[in-house]
Amino acid sequence: MKKLRSRPPRFVALDNRAVDDVRLSVLEVGLLAMALRAPDGADFTVAALAR
Repeated sequence: MKKLRSRPPRFVALDNRAVDDVRLSVLEVGLLAMALRAPDGADFTVAALAR
């Protein structure tokens, strides 16, 4: 996933619609934040998350 770099690297930009979506659990929003925080080309798989 290619991300735009408009903020300092210590922040993750997360769309409020994802946070406010009642269909998503707190765990799912947290996983989304982790996915957005991961660098390009990171090993972001279920096996890698389990480690």
